[in-house]
Amino acid sequence: MNQPQSSGLRCSSCKSARTDACFCCDKSKFTDPRNGETTPSEVLFVEQGVKEFEKVVEGRNKNVEELSIEFESEIREAENAHDVHRNEFFRKLGETLAGLEPRLMCNDLHIEIRTPLDLLPIIGNISSENFTDLVISSNSDELFEMRDVVELPHWKQLIYLRFRWLSSLSLPDITHIPNAPFLIPSPNVEDIMSFVEACRESPNELSHTIMANTDIAPVAQQLKPLGTQYTIGGTIIGRIPRRFGGYIKYEISHFLWNWETVSL
Repeated sequence: MNQPQSSGLRCSSCKSARTDACFCCDKSKFTDPRNGETTPSEVLFVEQGVKEFEKVVEGRNKNVEELSIEFESEIREAENAHDVHRNEFFRKLGETLAGLEPRLMCNDLHIEIRTPLDLLPIIGNISSENFTDLVISSNSDELFEMRDVVELPHWKQLIYLRFRWLSSLSLPDITHIPNAPFLIPSPNVEDIMSFVEACRESPNELSHTIMANTDIAPVAQQLKPLGTQYTIGGTIIGRIPRRFGGYIKYEISHFLWNWETVSL
């Protein structure tokens, strides 16, 4: 399949190379109502998007059920140009949110980002009141440093987290979250057992899907005395009684762990 050839043109606003159209600029025409003359007009896409966002949030009662933010690039856009536009986009959205009085209240935040620096201007400038769900998606293969996000008051209120990219999150960071499918670096046995004990002591209904590359044999050995356990194929299945009644049902394989509380 033939690849599209570059025309060699450059956008006069952002100077990025483009073929048929620039991602950040919308080439359009403006007709002057006084004389009917039509002239070309160049509108920056990022600025236009932020203006539309401002209209939406300023026209509401500052309380939304879900806020979904996604930044997509032109397929042929150079990566460095995309990074500049993305950084500007999230920075300006953050400034818009910071200028709202009262702060925008949001129950669920669904956001596609490349780095935590994209997330912080958004989550840090919405109200933590009523904030419960955080869904993060990314196409980055870099480790996400989440320390600044975890320290926000929003984090302690989460009841649902979905984040399936490698990050600095550890098991203690998510113990308080009832429902959390996520990916973490390989934890050691001590961290895993501390997590298990916290789950046993928690009054919350829990459902955790953890993706981690860990040797399951020593983990299974530590879990076995706590309840019942058996193995089917390469999967270890077991039950651990909880302090508040019921039990934790778990399934552990080489890369995937499922933990779920069952009430009686």
